[in-house]
Amino acid sequence: MRPLRPRYPATLLPLLLAACGYTPLYAPGKGAAEAPTQIQIGTVEMEKAAINVGQRRPAQVVSQQLQLDYPNQGSGMDTANVTIEESTSTLAMQQTSALQRAQINLTGKLFIVDAGGKPLLRADMSTSAAYNVEDTPYSTESGKTFARLTAARTLAEELSRRIALFYRTRQLQPVNVEPEVSPTLAPHTVSMTIPLPFKP
Repeated sequence: MRPLRPRYPATLLPLLLAACGYTPLYAPGKGAAEAPTQIQIGTVEMEKAAINVGQRRPAQVVSQQLQLDYPNQGSGMDTANVTIEESTSTLAMQQTSALQRAQINLTGKLFIVDAGGKPLLRADMSTSAAYNVEDTPYSTESGKTFARLTAARTLAEELSRRIALFYRTRQLQPVNVEPEVSPTLAPHTVSMTIPLPFKP
């Protein structure tokens, strides 16, 4: 009989790493705590402006979550802007299955610029959530709305982690210090007067 090995739940992994002196790079930590002092959230909008109110909901969900994670506002800070694109696709189903499924796909385009407008980061994050295509349009639309909100919440979490990761990696990068250069000294000229031999 093989001896039983202790199993630890996944939730204890960050605690075990912290006890050993390690910090997960992609997890919220000091980097995520320091990031709000450097960045503010700008515009969060859908890529297509001419859409109905329900399709604007992902932008509202993402904006609210990012504002909670990075609440600072002010001049002289970096700004994160997000543009969200939504699409719908049909999932492949077995021929024997009478149930049809589709999914909402959200792509968040993250742009971070500094106070002077210089681009610092551009990244695309994608999420999706499936829903059932029912016989009645109301049931289908209800499931589609729930899937849209689920995908939006997941996208907000991914964008928040990506922002924190960006600032953490910037803090870990070595700072290039220019070596001090001594000022160039001009050649020193010495003036001397040599007396000539005296002739009576």
